[in-house]
Amino acid sequence: MVQELIQNVMKHAKEASSMLVQLSCAGTMLNVTVEDNGKYFDASQHNEGVGLQQIRKRVAAMKGHFDLQSIPGKGTTAYLEFDLEHLL
Repeated sequence: MVQELIQNVMKHAKEASSMLVQLSCAGTMLNVTVEDNGKYFDASQHNEGVGLQQIRKRVAAMKGHFDLQSIPGKGTTAYLEFDLEHLL
């Protein structure tokens, strides 16, 4: 999932000059953030590609949470959250 998100930044984040990939774990909660400072995109104007569809399916299968936000002038942030207790 992280690899796909990184690939999406490299392929689609127009004018991005930086990317942040952050993994953190507190107790049983695993959080993954992938963000860029590229141009804003309006998700309602674009069909979701196969990569994002697959991420959503994997996250659902792992009983996690996936949020994708794009803000004009700020870039795009993908946030994944998993309770590792469900996976053990």
